[in-house]
Amino acid sequence: MNPQKVAKTLVLNQRQFLSDLSCELNQANILFMQFTFLKHLNTVCDRTMSAIAKTMGHSIEVTENVVEHL
Repeated sequence: MNPQKVAKTLVLNQRQFLSDLSCELNQANILFMQFTFLKHLNTVCDRTMSAIAKTMGHSIEVTENVVEHL
């Protein structure tokens, strides 16, 4: 198979996935940041607010706001 054709197909599939995910998140009134936060919570054992904020690269205040909006 042609590598350029494979790369193009992968990019198109990725775009379609993100578009579908965006539509589903909009229907559920969930922001992408909230979705990634929930995904992160599902994969970590240490669940202190400061540890989560550090792992996600957010301040504790931003992380607390995300939690409040969930």
